[in-house]
Amino acid sequence: MSSLGTIMCVEDEPILLEDIADELEDAGYDTICASTGLEALKLMRKQKPDLILCDMMMPGLDGPSLLKKVREHKTGLDRIPFVFLTARSSREDVIAGKMMGADDYLTKPVDFEMLLATVHARLEEVKRLSEGMRQQLTAIYSELQEKQDGSRPLRVSMIVDNPQSMRPIAAAMQDLGCEVRMLLDQHIATQNIDLSKDDAVFLVYSQIVHLQLKDLIENGGNKPGKFVMLTPASISEELTAALRESGISDCIGYPYKPAEIFRFIMAKMKVK
Repeated sequence: MSSLGTIMCVEDEPILLEDIADELEDAGYDTICASTGLEALKLMRKQKPDLILCDMMMPGLDGPSLLKKVREHKTGLDRIPFVFLTARSSREDVIAGKMMGADDYLTKPVDFEMLLATVHARLEEVKRLSEGMRQQLTAIYSELQEKQDGSRPLRVSMIVDNPQSMRPIAAAMQDLGCEVRMLLDQHIATQNIDLSKDDAVFLVYSQIVHLQLKDLIENGGNKPGKFVMLTPASISEELTAALRESGISDCIGYPYKPAEIFRFIMAKMKVK
């Protein structure tokens, strides 16, 4: 039987951790087990789970701290459903847990039927959202192709500091038929990169990109609606304004959603 998904279980009580893993595995899930928050982070770098089930109170990196690190992550971990498991069961505790950004909240002693129902519901929600996003992207891309008379696929370049962090977006574009090339920002100062044939260029903001921005825009033919800066969530309004004055058509803040990127192309790029 194929797996229903991979669940990361983080719990510092060994017996409870084993019981949770056994219940999940009996129900058809694969599990990754960790007894500390730090161990969970290390394991997630090797294998990305479909859902994280985490004890709230742990020594060292506790549940809320792990949640914060996961939500700040830029390689896809930020979108994984996160469920707190805790002995605190008051209404205020539940509200506090959800205000931290958790998707759900289960209390101890563990009701395993409730646990399995919660895991199933959260994974089904992810599937629905993913399918909705896929349909949305397909519709947007089809409209773009119509504007181009279907003559050729969109040519997109992505200038990045960390290729791994942008692979999900690049893969989404490629799945929809775009020609995508990924370029390291550390090479743009030493290599003559021709951007003139690209329909869109997405730049992940970094110091190197900032310093080379003028040359990059000139290499792209100074075409309006072509350059998009993917910025950190904390970027200032002043810096955003300065980037636009430099020739950036728009800025998309983290997290960079594929649908947002394609909407930008629809709204800003002048398709011939």
